[in-house]
Amino acid sequence: MLTHPRELPGRFIETVFVFVVVYAALAVTTYLVARSRFYRGWMVVALAVLDIAFFAVLAPTLAASLDVGIGALAALPPFLLLFVLITFAALHSSPGPVVAATTSFAAIALGFVAFQFAGLFGVDPMHPLPPGLPIFTARANLIRILVILSGAAAIILVVFRARRLLTEAIAVTERSANLSRYLPPPVASLVATEGIGVLGAGRIQPATILFADIVGFTAMASRLVPEAVGRLLTEIRTLQRTAIEGSGGIVDKFMGDGVMAVFGVPRPGADDAANAIHAAEAMLEALGHWNAARLDRGEPPIALGIGVHQGPVFAGAIGDADRLEFATLGDTVNVAQRIEELTRNAGTALLVSAEAIAAAGADPARWVVLPPQAVRGRDGAVVVYRPG
Repeated sequence: MLTHPRELPGRFIETVFVFVVVYAALAVTTYLVARSRFYRGWMVVALAVLDIAFFAVLAPTLAASLDVGIGALAALPPFLLLFVLITFAALHSSPGPVVAATTSFAAIALGFVAFQFAGLFGVDPMHPLPPGLPIFTARANLIRILVILSGAAAIILVVFRARRLLTEAIAVTERSANLSRYLPPPVASLVATEGIGVLGAGRIQPATILFADIVGFTAMASRLVPEAVGRLLTEIRTLQRTAIEGSGGIVDKFMGDGVMAVFGVPRPGADDAANAIHAAEAMLEALGHWNAARLDRGEPPIALGIGVHQGPVFAGAIGDADRLEFATLGDTVNVAQRIEELTRNAGTALLVSAEAIAAAGADPARWVVLPPQAVRGRDGAVVVYRPG
């Protein structure tokens, strides 16, 4: 019958205490080195191997302190901690430490089993061992080792996949960030995921166009020094971009004192027209606050003219192999710009075409329809609304 001691031998407790102190000192040293200027990338792999090697020294010593054979190592807590050490190596999000720890464990553990098969550490895996209870034989221990190695292999595969996905995500983010310097963010994101070819083909699609221009800017600029003109344009563009992007649109381009914004590119939506009208209203509201601050500084207020129109546009890249530019073109764009020009004679800061009003599902009670307006460079007249 297998006997159990009433208490652990004193030398076992002493051995465990010594190894705990040594391992704690090793952990502290590792932390200090990692925080110092002496740390190098290869040390992560070396430390993973060192953890497993530490077990190789600890386990036989503990077995000897308990006066058991090498086969009983599988019953000792350090053996169970091996899988934990391999898992810890995966926290570096790099397959190198996990592979190093797993390879070291395989070499050490299989070496122990080989010694056990050869009987180099005694034929009894644990003495006395009851007949019919071969749970610590060489074959049983080999199965345990293979189970741990299977789990470690799964961890390595997970780390490889996570590393690959992280690398791909970083690459897409970098491409999108770089493209955002030259393309509107939504378009840059589309190119980053689907490639530049998505722009090259171009497409006809519905969109809502907003044009905003400073009223009387030419005369105003002639009275200001260049530095003041630059500061004025910077402030007004910040105000416009915030209102446009805050309403889901993109700034297609700044043109001197004017801005062209597009809603629904690259992907049209049911709320594009409503978002464009909201952006225009938000822009005028922000302009009011900005003008109040300008008056406090003794500066004249700024007036904007804004036109909004809905219709089909061409959206895509234009240019040659040396220079491509994303552009939104078509009659809808031209009409939107002409509607903005109509604000000068209409005595209002905002005019919205009937097409945009219908697409937005706007409340007619909030808008006043004007007589059909002729626009420059286009046959026929357009129907526009001003806020009521």
